[in-house]
Amino acid sequence: MKDGEKTQGDVLLPIGGGDEVGASSLMLRFGGRRILLDAGRRFGSFRVHPRYDAACSVLGMDGLWELDAILLSHAHGDHVGSLDRVVGEAPIVSLYATRVTLEVTEIMLAEVLLRRSCVPKKDASGLLVRSAVERTLSGGHPKDFGEAFRIGPISARLFGAGHIPGAAMIHLESPSHSLLYTGDFCDFDQFTVRGCSLPEDLEVDTLIAEATYEERDDFATDS
Repeated sequence: MKDGEKTQGDVLLPIGGGDEVGASSLMLRFGGRRILLDAGRRFGSFRVHPRYDAACSVLGMDGLWELDAILLSHAHGDHVGSLDRVVGEAPIVSLYATRVTLEVTEIMLAEVLLRRSCVPKKDASGLLVRSAVERTLSGGHPKDFGEAFRIGPISARLFGAGHIPGAAMIHLESPSHSLLYTGDFCDFDQFTVRGCSLPEDLEVDTLIAEATYEERDDFATDS
């Protein structure tokens, strides 16, 4: 296969959260589209954001404004806390999530937006980012669990992940491949939200699963 052909294939880049807790974010070239799954931030670290610039370089993008879509799994800060950074650079990119996630994300970012707006008048960058975030969230595309929608040739659906209200697993299917990104999930019912739920006949070629507690045996149950 020629180098030029390789660059057109599917690419998965864990640019945050791949080997850590925090800054969860995945950049994909999938089915000919460039997609961002989650936009988290790190806490207690000098490097707050995922490696957006490096991902753009690998995918041959001039910047985040060349993304085709952003999909959010849920509204915790380690999954949406750098969304202001993303939409400040890509204010018109389509954003997809459940309605609850969009609403809670707006609340989660309120402090960031307020802080960004408190800048000297000679520097309007903070106000521009605030405006971009508010516009992107208000213009986001809320999706119900199981509702099919399209991103070019890609068929996408969100499925209940448990965890917190609105949390979703993200399923993407191109003509040649299918992918499931679980985000954080919980497989048992809680007081405020039911456990995760997936169709029994769901086809998945690539599974990207949350594994925060993979080495803790106190979460194991008797079979």
